[in-house]
Amino acid sequence: MIAVDFDNTLSLDNMGATPNAPLIDFLKSKPFDVVTARREHSYNRGVVYGFLKRNGLRANNVYFIGRKDKDNPRNLKGVFLKQIGAKIFIDDLQEQRNSAEENGVKPFDPSQIEELKEFYESLQNNRFSKIKNIF
Repeated sequence: MIAVDFDNTLSLDNMGATPNAPLIDFLKSKPFDVVTARREHSYNRGVVYGFLKRNGLRANNVYFIGRKDKDNPRNLKGVFLKQIGAKIFIDDLQEQRNSAEENGVKPFDPSQIEELKEFYESLQNNRFSKIKNIF
């Protein structure tokens, strides 16, 4: 499963005004979740869901995890990504990518679209070869 950050990743700004076209094209036919450090309230829901609708995207889930606590003061996403079963995580922040990798999730910068495509295809090929071996 693919998880993707919103600000400066799926949207190239913090307002949801500038779509990351190559990433959107990649995600359009794939199951994915949005995992954003934004807090969940009506304004943020409007920005994120409005962006998805305007760009023809259907996320399986949108997670607003914008809460900081004593166990996670920098609001790192890695543990959460592991909990939801993410295999791939796309985020513009190195700190978030490091956190994902520390929790067994393959991280990508949004500029690494070709590498992301290759990795995703290798996961799909591996999955299909396992299915063929069952039959």
